[in-house]
Amino acid sequence: MDVNRYKEIQESLDSSVMMKLEQVRKFLRRGKASVMVGAGFSKNAVMDEGVRMLDWGELCAGFYRELFGREPSDWDLRLKSALRMAQQVESVKGRNALEELIKDSLPNDAIAPGYLHELLVKLNWRDIFTTNYDTLLEDASVKVCKHYNIVTSKDSLIYQPHPRIVKVHGSFPDNRPFIITEEDYRTYGACFPEFVNTVRQALIETQFVLIGFSGDDPNFLSWLGWFRDIMGSRMLPVYLIQVGAMPHMAEAELMSQRGVQLIPTAACSSDVSEALDFILSYLGDIHTPVYQWAGCLDDRRSFKDISLVEMTSEMRQVRESCPNWLILPVDRINDFNDCWERFPFYGHKFDELTDDRQKIEFLYEMDWRLSTSFTPKWIEDEWYIKALEWAVSVWDTVDNSLRPHVMELALSLLQIYRQTDNSKFHDMLGLLRSKCLPSAFAAHRKLCYESAVWYLQHNDIAKCRECLNVWTVTADDYRGTIWKARLLDETGQGKNAIMLLEQSIVSARRKLLSNATSVFHTSALYILEDCLRGAKRQRSEDKNGQFPSFIRYCKFASAEMDKDNGGGYRRVHGFNIGASSRNWQSGVSGYIKKYLGAARYFQMAEDYGRLIGQIHGTYNEDLVKKAAPLLVGISVRAAIPYFVEANSESAVDMAFSRRLMMSWKDNEVDDVKALFDVWFDALNRTDHLTSGQLSYRTLNVIVPVLCRLSVMVDADRAMLLARRLVDLHGSTYHELDKWIATVFNALPLDESRKLFWHIMELPIKLGYHNQDYILPSSVIIEWDGSDKVLENISNALVADNMEQNRAAAERLQQVYLLLPETDLIECDQLIARYWDKLKNTGMPHFLGVNVSDIAAKTWGERLVASINEGYEKFLAIEPVEVHSSSPISDFEECLTLLTNCNPLLTTEQIGSVVRHALKFIAANREQIVKDDSESFFGGMRRFWLSALAMLNSFLASIDGKTLDAGLAADLLGTLNALRREYPFAQAIVNISLAHHNKSKSAKAPEYGLIRGILRDGIRTDDRTLIKDAFKAAVDCFKMTKGEFALQWVADEVVNRLHYIHDDQSVLYLRNLPVWLRNGLVKEMRLKRLARYLKELPQTVKGNDSIPYETKADLLYFGGVAAGCMTPKVDEFIELKQCVEFWREYSANDSVPADIRKGFFFGCTTYGIRK
Repeated sequence: MDVNRYKEIQESLDSSVMMKLEQVRKFLRRGKASVMVGAGFSKNAVMDEGVRMLDWGELCAGFYRELFGREPSDWDLRLKSALRMAQQVESVKGRNALEELIKDSLPNDAIAPGYLHELLVKLNWRDIFTTNYDTLLEDASVKVCKHYNIVTSKDSLIYQPHPRIVKVHGSFPDNRPFIITEEDYRTYGACFPEFVNTVRQALIETQFVLIGFSGDDPNFLSWLGWFRDIMGSRMLPVYLIQVGAMPHMAEAELMSQRGVQLIPTAACSSDVSEALDFILSYLGDIHTPVYQWAGCLDDRRSFKDISLVEMTSEMRQVRESCPNWLILPVDRINDFNDCWERFPFYGHKFDELTDDRQKIEFLYEMDWRLSTSFTPKWIEDEWYIKALEWAVSVWDTVDNSLRPHVMELALSLLQIYRQTDNSKFHDMLGLLRSKCLPSAFAAHRKLCYESAVWYLQHNDIAKCRECLNVWTVTADDYRGTIWKARLLDETGQGKNAIMLLEQSIVSARRKLLSNATSVFHTSALYILEDCLRGAKRQRSEDKNGQFPSFIRYCKFASAEMDKDNGGGYRRVHGFNIGASSRNWQSGVSGYIKKYLGAARYFQMAEDYGRLIGQIHGTYNEDLVKKAAPLLVGISVRAAIPYFVEANSESAVDMAFSRRLMMSWKDNEVDDVKALFDVWFDALNRTDHLTSGQLSYRTLNVIVPVLCRLSVMVDADRAMLLARRLVDLHGSTYHELDKWIATVFNALPLDESRKLFWHIMELPIKLGYHNQDYILPSSVIIEWDGSDKVLENISNALVADNMEQNRAAAERLQQVYLLLPETDLIECDQLIARYWDKLKNTGMPHFLGVNVSDIAAKTWGERLVASINEGYEKFLAIEPVEVHSSSPISDFEECLTLLTNCNPLLTTEQIGSVVRHALKFIAANREQIVKDDSESFFGGMRRFWLSALAMLNSFLASIDGKTLDAGLAADLLGTLNALRREYPFAQAIVNISLAHHNKSKSAKAPEYGLIRGILRDGIRTDDRTLIKDAFKAAVDCFKMTKGEFALQWVADEVVNRLHYIHDDQSVLYLRNLPVWLRNGLVKEMRLKRLARYLKELPQTVKGNDSIPYETKADLLYFGGVAAGCMTPKVDEFIELKQCVEFWREYSANDSVPADIRKGFFFGCTTYGIRK
């Protein structure tokens, strides 16, 4: 029971009930209490679904069926008792038949003791008597390692000492007779005087308690009668734990007259199980500390008055009086608040000490407190690590009596080096091995553990296993067992981990049989059993207050992560890699709790022996994700090994965010490079990643970390990683595209071009999802390939594999327009030869858009035939209401081909396409206007958005004059009605201007419609509608030769950019290049835009309300827009200043490379290449 709920019940309990419980508890503490357990208590057993314990009424019904061969009615059983019915069964069918019937009715083999059975047998009873035949109590005593002598017959009674479990009515399977008939009860005193006398002695010498009995229970009534016969008026009160509320006053009075005092469960809780849990916990002092020990120090002194020498003495007294728990109970951690409140500030007081003994003794006691309370020592590098290094440096010169202390401090320093991923780890490990005596068992254990964890956290599974193989753990080395079992499990050796834990559990139970009060063995047993449940992937139990499961430790750490105790030095947006001081982490009262909680969770898992991750996944995934960004807020270098061990890609996603990348300073870039090098070496240990220990952690953590770091390292390092990931393509079960794209984005344009041609010269290789290598986004303006490029494409087209053919088509589209003349002829022949394979790829679309002299091509007739097939297929789509996405997808697919190849369509074909599209829209109008995007799988809206966007592209690409006036009017009416939901701005501009009256009047209806469309499109926050509006403005500008006034649109965009920085601003910047390239933004607006772009980095940096992902987008697309201004730098000083600023900004290594790339991309694509 949770301690808070326990206290809540205790505080609300009636004083009369508390008095009775306290009376029983007093006798239990002295070993002077006995209990008799009835049938009702067996209902608390653990049993499978469909198995149940019968009560007396159900047992009576079973006897009736045996006698009469039918189900009894209520009337049939009204005046019959189970004892009478049992007597009749014996009379008719014999004693053996009766007892076999009892065995069949009570499923002893299908039940196991529950938690309440364990609580009951753990209490300090002198004897447990039971009228039950089942073996639940015996099994529970074995499970909790509480020794009882089992008495099942009168012959063994006199030879068995206390404590005993006495089966007064027989026992399964074969200790008979089972006391059940009226005759059995009538003659019990004469037949079993030994049992009756034993109970009488218990009544005289102990406080007697009844549990599991009801007022009409035959056993209860019979034994109560015997009690009165035995004791008469001298009988002490017997306490009956009564299930439910107090009975009627008359019944309660009758019980009182018979010497029975009631303790109703309803007085504690309406939930019977919870009430029994409370009663047994109270009687057993579960939540009453056995030791009146507290780990806290005297905090009444002000910090300036603290003497470290006096504090050392106080800490020593606390340590020496501490109960010998294997692991500190979670509810005692707060006794060590000084470890996070004051410890960070002890540095200058330590420096004031001049005596080496005083220094080492202080460090030793302080280190014990930190270790015991799971306080991560590595987060304090302001003074503590230096102090430990000093202690190790004087190891050989200090007094011999202090050297064991120095050994412990050196082991702590080793752990800190491992946790901070410090290269000094191996030197310290070597020193400790040379200093460690063979008899120093605990030190050897720590060295084995730290070595194995180091290699595990660096994904060197082979060396980790070597460490585990040479580490011998005995069954009574409980700490070594939980540590080694954890590592065995995390390296895929779960069966060995289970065996190791089971051996130690047997040892702990054996030790408890000889010393049941041992705190060490009791705590060890609970922890070993909890670790075993974890190793078996079973649900942890969290019921015992004194030795809680790991769940409670996780909850403690999680609660700390939710706290923020302030602090003037903290830096919430990032951290300094490798910096010597992290004072920002110390608040006004010590460490900021949320950072402490994150680091403490991983420390708890290490010490408790619980998994953080394994080869197939992460444990406590939500908690790891919660801790991840906080952990990198302390140290990125320390965080990565824990992420590797946790095997958590989501932790990397949470931690290595834009916020982190944009927090690094100029002087930290070298640290990032060093970090990159360490983990790139780890990646290079893997040749292929199709399976195995290395692959999971490499792909889930190391690759994502390196890809995120690649935006902060130099181009050479980023290129090394890019080529390594290209080499891994097709050799992994994991989708790498997202991470590869991150690295490609970090490459300068020149390096991207080199990588592009490197990949194009590799044979086509299908990887995850049957995809070819992904290509870096770059501006390829000239041929730089070899014969291998076309050779690879040709080989893939020959293959009888559609995915290979599709990949070949995609490569062909990348290089077709760059091919030298001789290669182009060869390529055209290749296209013609394999047209049947290419026609179902994107190749026809590409050729229709990019090739003007189609008729002269060897494949020209085939392309025209494919277009006609697509045209006929489009017209064959039935214009009726659709009920699936398939017709909509066909509609879009056909339109895509017709859009890309529209110059090859006749006027009649274009008109037919438009008419058919209108019919199709009309048939589905109700569905189109309905927004079901929030429904399951996004509804039909997402299919209509994609299809109608393609219709917009088709209508924007045709010559609007080819449509007759009537068709154009119908089309505009339909498009205008849908334009607020679907992107039709380009189509409306094209068709309306093609049919306007040439009046050139600003008041023309077409112009009013266009203004409304552009205004609505610009002001929305919909990505598709904004992009459509920007392009429509350009189309309008071109078609009217600049006569249509559009500067108000530019004004609105530039004004909003100046004052608002959000995702809509990103969309504006993303689409601005199309305006800049086409000269839509005129002088005044262009100058204002240039000033805005020049100030953008500083504006974004100083605005904490902008999400970092949005900041990155603003800076990238702002850079692209600035790059687009390069052709006009000589026209206005503002443009020149803007471009010069961005060129300098984009050369700053502390700015992420993928952000810096935006400016150069803008220069190359839309401006002049600088």
